[in-house]
Amino acid sequence: MFSTAIYGGHGEVVQPRIKRLCWPAILAITICYVILALAYRLGEQPPHASTALLAEKFVGDILTGNDRGTALCRLISLQRYRAKPRYEVERCSSRVVRQLIGAPNGDVFGITVEAEYIEEDRDAPYAGELILFDRQGFLIPVYGGSNVLTSEDGFLNYRSGDYWAIVHAIRTGAGTNAVVKVLSVVPLDHEQRAVLQVIVGAPMSSYECRGFNWSWQARDVDGDKVPDIETGPNVDPPEKIEPRAVFRWSDRDNRYIGPDGSPGEGWLRLDTITDPPDKHRCCPNESATLYAESATNREGVQRPCLPPETFTITVH
Repeated sequence: MFSTAIYGGHGEVVQPRIKRLCWPAILAITICYVILALAYRLGEQPPHASTALLAEKFVGDILTGNDRGTALCRLISLQRYRAKPRYEVERCSSRVVRQLIGAPNGDVFGITVEAEYIEEDRDAPYAGELILFDRQGFLIPVYGGSNVLTSEDGFLNYRSGDYWAIVHAIRTGAGTNAVVKVLSVVPLDHEQRAVLQVIVGAPMSSYECRGFNWSWQARDVDGDKVPDIETGPNVDPPEKIEPRAVFRWSDRDNRYIGPDGSPGEGWLRLDTITDPPDKHRCCPNESATLYAESATNREGVQRPCLPPETFTITVH
């Protein structure tokens, strides 16, 4: 075999000299590329990291209060859902956390974050956008798409032990120009099934948004150390109610027990209705329309409010 070498004017070999000059340049370029790439991806998660491990880490940071706002946004960025969601939680870089809901040893948690569209006059310490997730870092779409908590909504430890539930006061379409308020008590759980669902108060105009307001409160009425749900018309001051119906949690029945009510009484329970001939027993939106057509109760402080958003409640 023959090899060919290129010689310079003084007889030295040029090819090895070129190699000696190129290697440092290549090394310098490589180092610069790596540094720039790392700088560009600063704050991003390493591509080789396990999504599951990252999710569990972020959940741990949220539960322990380790920069919760940033940890929550990083959890959201993973977009982990167990099934195709009804909606996706909007991505973010950091959020201001207002309230963590749930037991430390639980499996599903709720968290509210500041939102610009929560008006001051309807604010509460816990009010904000509601985000649900489980211990494995999977995001859970909120029941009925009602992913905002205001002072009309709330949460409570609804039974003995570390069992928490969200109380949604959802304004539900009741025909062309009316809405009614549907209270839904929904445990923090993957299934998102209401254990109490009741229409309260008189129908309201969907335009003027004036109505005889009814609300709810959690109070241990019978002294068993488990809060009961009371509903009734608001009285002066508007934050107080005059209880008209009491619903108590039953471990035996695994639901709330209490009166069914009627449009004339000012409330109508939906979750215990099982008789098909009664049209009120179909579904929340049809029931809301029928309720609004026959409601005669006009109790409660009548006050203006913000124009309501109308939701269609899906019962799974």
